[in-house]
Amino acid sequence: MDALHLDQHPRWHALLHYDGQKLNIRDPAFLLSGVDGTPRAELLATVQALYGNDPNMVCRFPARYEWLRSQFDLPELPLQACTEIQEFEQRAPSDRIVLVFASENVVQPSSMMGHAFLKLEHVNPDLTTNSHGISFFTEAQTLNFPKLMFDSTVTGKPGFFQLGPYQAMLANYLNHEQRTIWEFPIKLSAADLHLLRMHLIELKHAKLTYFFQDYNCATVVNFILAVGNPAIDTHAAWLAPVDVVKRVQTANAADDAIVVPPPRTAVRVLGSQLDAAMLSSLHLTIRGQRNLPEQLSDDTDQAFIAARFAQVYNDYLLDRGDISTEQHHATAAQLKPILNGVHADRTLNLTDEGNPAATPGKSQIRSGFIRDAGASQWTLGMMPTSHQLSDDNRRYGAENALSLFDTQLKYIPDRHLLTLDYLTIYGARSHIPYDTLAGGMSGEFRMAIEDTFNGQLEARRMFNLGGGIGLSTRVGRDMDLYMLSGGKLAMQPRYLAPQVSLEAGLILREVFNMKSIVSIRRTHGWHVLAGDYSEATWTQSTYLSKQWSLQATVGIRQHADQGAWRSGIELKRLF
Repeated sequence: MDALHLDQHPRWHALLHYDGQKLNIRDPAFLLSGVDGTPRAELLATVQALYGNDPNMVCRFPARYEWLRSQFDLPELPLQACTEIQEFEQRAPSDRIVLVFASENVVQPSSMMGHAFLKLEHVNPDLTTNSHGISFFTEAQTLNFPKLMFDSTVTGKPGFFQLGPYQAMLANYLNHEQRTIWEFPIKLSAADLHLLRMHLIELKHAKLTYFFQDYNCATVVNFILAVGNPAIDTHAAWLAPVDVVKRVQTANAADDAIVVPPPRTAVRVLGSQLDAAMLSSLHLTIRGQRNLPEQLSDDTDQAFIAARFAQVYNDYLLDRGDISTEQHHATAAQLKPILNGVHADRTLNLTDEGNPAATPGKSQIRSGFIRDAGASQWTLGMMPTSHQLSDDNRRYGAENALSLFDTQLKYIPDRHLLTLDYLTIYGARSHIPYDTLAGGMSGEFRMAIEDTFNGQLEARRMFNLGGGIGLSTRVGRDMDLYMLSGGKLAMQPRYLAPQVSLEAGLILREVFNMKSIVSIRRTHGWHVLAGDYSEATWTQSTYLSKQWSLQATVGIRQHADQGAWRSGIELKRLF
């Protein structure tokens, strides 16, 4: 074994969930060499345990056994006698493994980074398909976000596997959470697929601890897929679900993606391609107030778009409870012969979102120079994961931002002072364009340590908790107009300073990979530490490449006849 260096093999590392630095599963029942073991010690302990006095050990570690036997000559053990393996084969058989990515929802903390899980697909003799989903998660349904973040980043939370019908999972993501689903069929030989499935048996009994930053749904799925294909990178990193997609595609380990948009997205995208008269007609038809337009039976692409719109809008209104089941069935029955007849050979991509693998990097560092009220400052910032509103968001369904532990330091040369500029613990902002048929709200939430300004425009560093809600509208393809109203509570040990605000702005996606954001905000406060003022800001971003961007900002904060100008430039590196 030593001569073969099997303890250094990437597949052995994947079986142990070893990222090159540490073993991520600390369960003594999973690590036979102890929680402080090494890949080599675990290799020796596994061989000793498999051929020791416990005949059930091969049923506990079938993937390790199968792989070790494939590498060198070991006596055969009665794997076929393992009842749990036989039950798994009967309950969730699979001919194909699919990586599933559910898109981000920045306004829900439990889904703000998206989600990655696996689909086990099996074709029956009658050519029907059975599919099961297997997902790793932790309990995150809580309003106590500070405790959630502390538990999931410092102490760890219990991790669980869920195995269930895939269609039920799909319906939840599409209809309840309105998230786009991307399916990436994984290229695996029959032997590799079998090994991956045996590893799922091994994980079933392991006590897993969820850590948001280094052992989450993405990390676990990444290790599982690397068991099937060791070319998939498993080295340590803060892995987001979209990063698993990128690693799989880098290893050329997946076939072309299948995209399944939620009803609201499908209604919005298809509806934008129809004129007002057709939209009005279909709206009345689906509500049972008019017959189906005859134009839907025309042998044209436009008629196909209208028919597909009617189909998804019919489903959308049923899900919202706006039409009865009987009315839904009646409309579906009218559409079925049209879609299966003249339009049977037509296909359509219903999503306006880009491939998640094409999104910019989720981590960033930045450095800049600022003139604030006549004083010079140098800044250095880092965000471990996610993106800002000024970043390139064209691969998302809407302009949005998500900041997690976004930290910026500033150095003031005149005072020889290095200090914290701000720390955003959690900040989310979403500008979903409003649609007359599909709706859509915009909003924000922010938890940060940052400056709060009084009526004299003097700053005081405080803990801020706030949010807002509003509407956005898309003008053409490249401009969003928005308005948000909200407020925040600025806190210090002896002070609570409330403020309310109203903000209006535009986001313009320009040629030559540029974006402009212009905002005007009016703030009103009731405390000596948090006063009244207005501010206007213009931010210009230029995306030099997928990894580099340049950002310039100019703005003014004003109260009565007092004004403070702020301008700066910043270079950003994404990775």
